[in-house]
Amino acid sequence: PMSNKIAWIWGSHPLLACAELYAQDRLNLDTFFAFNQHGLVCKSDQTMAPLDQFGSLTRQVEVFQAIANPVQTTDLSCLIADYLSSNTSKKVTFGLSIFDQTGLWNQENENLCQLVKHNLSQKGLKSRYLLPGSANQLNAAQVISNQLHLSPRAAEIVLLCQVDKCFIGQTRQIQDINRYRQRDEGRPYRIHQEGMLPVKLAQIMLNLAQVKPGQSMILDPFCGSGTILQEALYKSCPVVGTDLSRPSLEKCRANLRWFTRHQQTVQRDWTNPGFQLFDYDAKRVADLFAPSSFDAIVTEGYLGQLFSQSPSDQSINQELNQLSQLYKASLRSLFTLLKPSARLVICLPYYLQSKRSLLKLIVDDIQKIGYNHLSLLPLEMAQHLRQQTDQDFHSYIYSRPGQIVGRQIIILQKP
Repeated sequence: PMSNKIAWIWGSHPLLACAELYAQDRLNLDTFFAFNQHGLVCKSDQTMAPLDQFGSLTRQVEVFQAIANPVQTTDLSCLIADYLSSNTSKKVTFGLSIFDQTGLWNQENENLCQLVKHNLSQKGLKSRYLLPGSANQLNAAQVISNQLHLSPRAAEIVLLCQVDKCFIGQTRQIQDINRYRQRDEGRPYRIHQEGMLPVKLAQIMLNLAQVKPGQSMILDPFCGSGTILQEALYKSCPVVGTDLSRPSLEKCRANLRWFTRHQQTVQRDWTNPGFQLFDYDAKRVADLFAPSSFDAIVTEGYLGQLFSQSPSDQSINQELNQLSQLYKASLRSLFTLLKPSARLVICLPYYLQSKRSLLKLIVDDIQKIGYNHLSLLPLEMAQHLRQQTDQDFHSYIYSRPGQIVGRQIIILQKP
């Protein structure tokens, strides 16, 4: 057994997941082992990080075996049965989730489960197995309702396969969809337009900013209905939000009051750090606070007008010109408010069809103001990921199918 290895399984944004782990000191080149498009394996001498602190990860798996691939189905089923029987002498419930780069195991889930059950019965152990509804992985609801990540007599066994190697482990933590749903859908005000920032993305951005739970003072100068502020409160960080729109601020206030009450009921040991909101223009926000007041600034920024269809080049030019003035002035104002070496994480508008970005227009100004523009991942690690992504490592374009304006996420740092 080699339980000093753990696997992280991510959702649909591999590069962002790696960047989030890296920013939180959970990943570096010395510990990095293997990965495919579903997840990665790394050495871990650290305690298990609470998975609900990460927005881009869906499972944390304790690896108990690594074997050369291709491997015989019979050998694999023996290894799994040995592991399951070593943990209990009573009836065992299990399921398999296969994350396979090679496609060799895509049809094998039920076959493997039957073999494991057969091996267990030869050891005198009763068992039952669960099969995925579709795809090759159990869904979170199956894992959570059967306690496959908690109970000693139940297990979700995960296979993470590369061309030459197969890692086998047991899920220790899984993303609890319902907690996200409550934090998202429970709010009194949700803006149903395409423009609403996903809760998970807010959480990822706070992690990229290296926010320290319970300590960092956070500013969101385009706070809107308050998703980023809410997720910072979830980490028990004191927050300040500003916005030019008074109606948005009132919605934000109602949302954060609701969240504070919600959080006090669902998490008894949660510390309420409090929030402050100001009706103020981001371009002049430096007038409101003393220099170096904030440990991090995390914001979606204003993505421009909502288009219902792809805009013409002329409209894009007009938008970008207006937005570049807003962002130059705002970024200049925000620079003074950051503490030295503090980070600013921001989403800028990115026109998906024409691949036009605001960042190109203001990249020189960002440097002139004095910011360092950080890479999401160090180059050597980024090269491991090269075959997985066509993204540039100085930003990440976050979009959903059918969107017209995506979000280009960048990390800036005050020296």
